[in-house]
Amino acid sequence: MRNLFPLIDKKESSAIALFNISNNIIGISQPLKNAYKAAAQMALAKYKFNPISKLTYFNEGKEKLNDCVLKDSVNIEIRYIRLAVQDHAPSILNYQKNIIQDKKYILQNIHSLIQKDPNLFLTITNYLRLNNHSIDLKK
Repeated sequence: MRNLFPLIDKKESSAIALFNISNNIIGISQPLKNAYKAAAQMALAKYKFNPISKLTYFNEGKEKLNDCVLKDSVNIEIRYIRLAVQDHAPSILNYQKNIIQDKKYILQNIHSLIQKDPNLFLTITNYLRLNNHSIDLKK
């Protein structure tokens, strides 16, 4: 899922694959699974032809993703998913309100991943750097 996530805005097949995989993956929490699924659903809105379908797909995914954050607000990966989605959401959809708080939470807690999940640590820090989020890792 982590490998597909950065591709969902670039290829419809990646968004579909992430959506489908999130239904069947085992070994991760339900909120994290649902966060990836919600992000894929929101990305799929981009590939819909009908504007009403686009908005419906996006808003349903947005509600699901926000619910995942509420259910597991300390999960850095879920916060990263929402940050990335909000960073790339068109401004007309008005879905940028959590960028500052998610980035702040991630930066305050990212060091906990160095030992626990070094691959996720690298994924998130690379994302932050590539998307012009200032990052200070000198803790």
